[in-house]
Amino acid sequence: MQDTQNASALTRTWITITEIRPYGEYWGDIEHTVTLTRTPAGVVATVDGELTTLLDAVQILSSATSTTVTAQVLQPRTVAA
Repeated sequence: MQDTQNASALTRTWITITEIRPYGEYWGDIEHTVTLTRTPAGVVATVDGELTTLLDAVQILSSATSTTVTAQVLQPRTVAA
């Protein structure tokens, strides 16, 4: 089992649920799948399988009523010799 507390993720995927509550009334939920992936060029973001800006992906994650990590690939830990 990998130590997820101290490991950096190469990629991580969340399912987000955001409640729509204008005027305090419940109108329904919006569900998204958000994936952030580290590449040599920087972080690549996808929402529902389509490329998007990092800002848009982070806003979805930040405003979600609930988030659940569904997948992740952790960076291999180096062991000191």
